[in-house]
Amino acid sequence: MERRAEETAQPTPSTASYPFNLDTADIILRSTDTINFHVHRAILSIVSPVFATMFQLPQPQANDQGPSLPILDVSEDSRALDMLLRQCYPVEKPVIDAADVIISAFEAAKKYDMGWPTSVLSEEVEKLVAEQPLHAWAVSCRLGSEDIARSAAISLLRTQVLLSKPLSLTIEEAGLSSWDGISSGNYYRLSEFLRRGGEADQDFRLLSTAAPVIAAAAHTSDAQAAAQPLFASEIPYADARCRSADGVEFQVHRAILMLRSVTFQYTRSRATESPPASPGVQESADALRSPEQRQDPGEDPVTPGQPDEVDIGQPATLALPTLLHFDGDARTLSTILAICYGMDVQSHSLSQLAKVLAACHKYGPGLKTVLNVAERLWDGEAILHPMDAYFVAVQANLESQARAAAKQLVSHVQAPTEGEFVGYTPLMETQSALVYHRLLLYLQACEETVRRGLEEASMNWRHSEYFDGHVYSFCSAKKTTHAQRHLYGQGWLITHLAAATKNWRNGADWSSILGPTALLRMAVEKDAFCWQSRSIVKELFRMGEDLPTILSTAVGKVALEMENVDRQY
Repeated sequence: MERRAEETAQPTPSTASYPFNLDTADIILRSTDTINFHVHRAILSIVSPVFATMFQLPQPQANDQGPSLPILDVSEDSRALDMLLRQCYPVEKPVIDAADVIISAFEAAKKYDMGWPTSVLSEEVEKLVAEQPLHAWAVSCRLGSEDIARSAAISLLRTQVLLSKPLSLTIEEAGLSSWDGISSGNYYRLSEFLRRGGEADQDFRLLSTAAPVIAAAAHTSDAQAAAQPLFASEIPYADARCRSADGVEFQVHRAILMLRSVTFQYTRSRATESPPASPGVQESADALRSPEQRQDPGEDPVTPGQPDEVDIGQPATLALPTLLHFDGDARTLSTILAICYGMDVQSHSLSQLAKVLAACHKYGPGLKTVLNVAERLWDGEAILHPMDAYFVAVQANLESQARAAAKQLVSHVQAPTEGEFVGYTPLMETQSALVYHRLLLYLQACEETVRRGLEEASMNWRHSEYFDGHVYSFCSAKKTTHAQRHLYGQGWLITHLAAATKNWRNGADWSSILGPTALLRMAVEKDAFCWQSRSIVKELFRMGEDLPTILSTAVGKVALEMENVDRQY
C-alpha cells in the first residue's frame, strides 16, 4: 500500500520566480506542471474580464501544509503562463523564441480575453510564422489552433515554391523537435493544402477531419465485420470450451482443433487450490495461452488426451470439462475458430485480420495453420487497399505486412504532381505523423531509384549503335545496289523513358510501360524501324524483359524505416 501511494503521489508544487513569488499576492495560479504563480487579483481583473469573473466565484483553499492563499488550477504549463503573466505586469519581458511557448501563451491570452497581451503576442506569432512556419504548424496541431495552422501553411507555401521540393523532404531537412500531438491526418491535409497551391475552399480545415479529402476505396468496415454473428459450430458433441478475454465462451471440439495444429497442454489443479468456479469443471491451461502464461511450475502435468477431473457424483454432461483461455477479444477468437473449422470467413476487416495475425505471432506454432489462412486473407485485402493495410499493420506492429503494403503503394497511389503522393484513410487520424512521414520518404526514395534507372537506360540507348538508325542495302529492279537510311532515328525511346519517369506511379505496372509489347507498340507508332530492322526489334525485346526486373530489384533494396515510431500521437 505504501509503495502504491508513493507511485500515485502528486509532485510537490514549487513557486515561480519574481514577480510571481511576492507576499503581497492574494491568489495562486497553478500550472499543469505544478508551479505556483502568486498573483494579484486586481491586476488580472483589469487585464482579463474572464479572470475578473472567475475571481468572484468561491476559490478552493490549499491544505494545511501548503500556502494559505486560494489556488486556481489553469490548463497552461509554467513556461506559457510565465510569458503570459509578464505581459500583464510592469516588468521586463524576456525574449523567447520557442514556438510552443509563444503560441501557447497567445492561445491562452485569447482564451482569457486579454486585449493587450493578445495584441503583443500576436506580433510574436506572426514573426514566428514567417521565420519558422513548419514549427509553428506543428505547435498549432498540438494546440488545435486552426488559424495559426493556416497562417503557417500559407507561409510554408511560399517556402515550398522557392525551394521546389516535396514537403516530406523539407520536414526531413528542417527537422521537428517532436512529433507528439501531430496526426498523419494533419500531415496529409497540410500536404494537400500545399499541393493545391493554397487554393482550398472555405470549408477546408487543416486540423479537422471535415476537410474534403480523397477517400480511400470502400471496403468492409469494422462495423460491418462486427455485425456478423460469432462462431457457432453445428457439429454436435462438443467436448471443450474456449473463453475469450472479454468472457465470451465458444463450444468446440478438441479433435478438430488438434487437426489444425492447435495443441493442448493439460494440467490438473492441486488439491490445496480453490475449488473450480463451476460444478464438475476444472480449468486447465492450454497452448492457446501465450508462452509466458502456460503451465505454472507448481501444477502437475497430465498426459495429453486425459480429460480434466470431474467432481465425484456430478454427471459429466452438466458442463464441458475442458476450458481453454484465449488472451484476446471474442471477435478475434471467433475468427480463429472459424478458420480452424474450415468455415468461410465472410466479413473480415483489415483491423480484425491484424488482431488474428498478432495472436498467431503471439502463440507461435500452436496457430501455424490459422496463420497461413489469415495471411492469405490479409494479402487479398491489402492488395485492394494498401494505404489502409499500411496504417493497420503499423498500428498492430506487423512489420512484414507494413513493408509489403508500402511496396504495393509504390504503383498504387495516384500522384497528380511530381514529388507528391496523394492518398487518405481515416486511420491517419489515430496514427502519428511520423508513420506517414516514413511512408512518404520510402515512396520518394523508390521514385528516385526508378528515375536513376530510367536515366541510365536512356543514356545507354543514346550511345548505342541503334540510336541514329542504320544504313541498309537493297537491289533495284535494274540489279544496282542502293543504300537507304531509316526515315527516323531512334530518339523516340528517349522521350518514352522520360515520360515513364512521371507515369510509373499512375496505377500501371512497369511491364505495361516498359515491357517488350509496350516498347514495340510505341516503336510502330513512331515509324521507328523498317522491315529489315530485326536487330532493333531483338534489342527492344531484350531491354523490355530486363529493365522491369532491374527496377523492381532496385526498389526492393530501398528500406522502409520502422524503428522509433510512436504509433499513437
